Amino acid sequence: MYEHIETISKCIDEIKAISAEKTPDYNQLVRWVNTKEHHATEFQHVVMQYFMAQRVKAVPAADKSYDNYVKQITLLHQLIVEAMKSKQSTIHEIPENMKKMLHDFQHLYEKH
Repeated sequence: MYEHIETISKCIDEIKAISAEKTPDYNQLVRWVNTKEHHATEFQHVVMQYFMAQRVKAVPAADKSYDNYVKQITLLHQLIVEAMKSKQSTIHEIPENMKKMLHDFQHLYEKH
C-alpha cells in the first residue's frame, strides 16, 4: 500500500514537471495522470475489498475493542477519500496525509 502512495507522489512530481515545460509532451502527461489514477484506484480496492470486507471484523458496541474498531474503520474511510482526492489533484499533501493515515491504521491493526 505504501508503494501505491509513493507512486502517486512520483506521478504528481512528473505531472508538475511536464506541465512546467515550455513545450509539454501531452502524451507523456496523460500517461502519468492515468498511472496516478490507476494506483489510487488500486489503493482504494485494497482498502475496501481486503481490509473493510475481510480483515477488520465488526465488533459489538459493548465489546472492549469497539473503540479500536471504530478508529480503524474511520481511518480506512479517510484513506479511501484521500485516494479519491489524489485522483483529482496534484497536491503533495494528499499522499503525505495518506502515508500518515496508513501508518496510524497499521499500528491500530497490529495492536488488534
